[in-house]
Amino acid sequence: MRTVGYLYRRRFFASAFAGMLSLGYPLESPAGQSKEVLQELLSLDIESLLAINVTTVSKKSESILLAPGTVYVITEAEIRRNGWRFLQDALKTVPSVYLYDPQSWVWGGQRGLVSNFSQTLLMINGREMNNLIASEAFISRQFATHNIKRIEVMASPGSALYGANALAGVINIITREMDPEYAGLELGVDYGSFNSRGLSFVFGERLGAWRFSGSGMVYESDEEDFTRFVQDTKKFSNGWEDNNLASNSINAYDNPSASQPLNLQVDYQDYYLGVNYYKNRQSHGLEKLRWDYTSGEDNREMALFYGGVNTPISRNKKLKVEYQRTRSKLWGRYAAGHDPGTGLESPDNLDTFTFASTDTVDPNLSFAQNLANNGYIDPDNITDADIRRYFTHTYSNKKSRGSTRDKLEIQFDWDISDRTGLIVGYTYDAIRYVGLVMTDAATGTGSSFDVLVDISKRKHSYDNIKQGVFAQIKSELSIDRFWLTAGVRADRQEHYGASVNPRLGLVWQARQGSVFKLLYGEAFREPNVFELASDPDVKPAKLRSYEANYSQTLGREARLFLAAYKNNVSDFLGSVGSNIGSGIGKVEKQKVTGVEFRLDAKYRRWMSFLSGSLIVDGKQTGQGQSTDILSIPTQRANAGVTYRFLSRYSANLLYRYTGAYDALSGNPDSTNIFTIQSAHQFDATLSMQDIMFSGKNVNGFFTITNITDATVYQANVRRSGPHKFLQGGRAAYFRLVAKW
Repeated sequence: MRTVGYLYRRRFFASAFAGMLSLGYPLESPAGQSKEVLQELLSLDIESLLAINVTTVSKKSESILLAPGTVYVITEAEIRRNGWRFLQDALKTVPSVYLYDPQSWVWGGQRGLVSNFSQTLLMINGREMNNLIASEAFISRQFATHNIKRIEVMASPGSALYGANALAGVINIITREMDPEYAGLELGVDYGSFNSRGLSFVFGERLGAWRFSGSGMVYESDEEDFTRFVQDTKKFSNGWEDNNLASNSINAYDNPSASQPLNLQVDYQDYYLGVNYYKNRQSHGLEKLRWDYTSGEDNREMALFYGGVNTPISRNKKLKVEYQRTRSKLWGRYAAGHDPGTGLESPDNLDTFTFASTDTVDPNLSFAQNLANNGYIDPDNITDADIRRYFTHTYSNKKSRGSTRDKLEIQFDWDISDRTGLIVGYTYDAIRYVGLVMTDAATGTGSSFDVLVDISKRKHSYDNIKQGVFAQIKSELSIDRFWLTAGVRADRQEHYGASVNPRLGLVWQARQGSVFKLLYGEAFREPNVFELASDPDVKPAKLRSYEANYSQTLGREARLFLAAYKNNVSDFLGSVGSNIGSGIGKVEKQKVTGVEFRLDAKYRRWMSFLSGSLIVDGKQTGQGQSTDILSIPTQRANAGVTYRFLSRYSANLLYRYTGAYDALSGNPDSTNIFTIQSAHQFDATLSMQDIMFSGKNVNGFFTITNITDATVYQANVRRSGPHKFLQGGRAAYFRLVAKW
């Protein structure tokens, strides 16, 4: 399906494209500056560009080449060159990351450990942003790239330092305004296909011992129209038993989105206060759409308030103490084919539908078919009122105080010598979950956001207190040759007990620019409130990871990175595609063996990269069965080439490839296995950097995604109903940013 909107307002974009080029004539820069900037850019060798410091692997700054883990870094310059507007856009080219996009919030994970992204820890500037209700790395439109300095994606397990839910790794967003050296004000505008528009700001200002910084964005979009696809019962909802009934009421698809992220921080000497906040509204995209494709909605609101001190206590010792308070709410609705007897919590005053004693109910038929057989609905004329009454599912804790987390973190850094460093820390984490008011299918009163919920459903329904202690020592065994890292963390949670997770890393620099790493790590993913409610005795998922990688600088023009890993998971938690069975504990073990690579090269005005991943072997076992992993592409590749011209402009072509793979139908009632065909997608971007125009420093990009308008499908890895998902077609966007 490729319909109207992929080149929204072509004349507008053509004008914008021409305008970006025209900004270079005349340049209002000092004489010779353009030539100096070009020479500076081209004089940078690959080793200098990539040998940057990262903080995610060891909770302190260290060289990416010598860090005891695999970490992929996405820089601000790379974001601009490729025209990436949101976090998920950038993550698609990371070899370790697997993304599934149902056009709402993304699912996925790392290194074949995929579900609802609850195996990966998501952070902003080192602070956890996984949602409280399900411990998911919830990624929708709230993480735009307007303020990102770099993204650090650690593909190695992270529980030895971070505790729960860093089983498959960590994604850490580092924002520009938090850089103490950043100063100034930026205002940006985004516009593009499907009436997508946004306004953003970034600022940082130092006044004596004080520093004020922040960033924010207001974004709205109609999003892409998938009406023709959702009406295709063979491709979208293949096998659903109520297809014929529901198709009579489907006449459109609507999926508007809006987000308002906000980050603010005030520093005074070594003390600081801040907040990371977002509000995100979107429909359920292609996921929970069975009876109604226009009135679904999901709202998330999250605020993380923090304050602390980060101060040296002697020449070689440093102490950081931070308190965090997180508050989270969600509310929404969708129309699906639930049976009214599924037992979801609902307010006491709701009028829940029950069949009359004189009705004939066949347990082998769906709820909808029984409604039709007993005259409650006309199968040839199902109305909007019927859908609202019988098939609307509403959930909310909007009128409550929301779920909360209080977290205390203490970290002590001690440089014992020039060659040995020690990190020790303690965390106290108390989460209070507030239950959702839920109405299931066949509710009368209450299928509206305006209903007053019963007060008993707004009290906390589950408390969770956990504590953790960790230590890590890193020592240079031989000067500029060998580094050994050993760490361990012990966590204890009041419901599932204790978990101890060690890590070991040996780094060998055979010669300058040639680095080998041997890594071992253990990690865990804790059961969330839903999983503990279903089974109070459920235990955390446990990972053992073995890894070897190699990094080689090839002269001053290229760098090669290779990694091989083997991940063994026991008691896999979360929604995972499997023909063993759905539900917690069905997949008892999962083993994934794979390789990843990235090659970067530069030649004169050209820059390029090639990256990819291959799952060599993937197995699932459980309930006496053993099977290959399904619904995960085993072969992926990315390639990009950039040409710099007129000193401050660059043209970029990005290619993404996904090999064909076998998948389970997203319909959980179907056991059919089918093939997702291979996909080829091209994006093109024109970007500019630091153009002086009317006294302002301007940069930005113009990008066209999926320029060949290729048809790209993805598996429904959570088996949430739709047979498979269709990815976006051709679209165009631009971003312009003015700096003061």
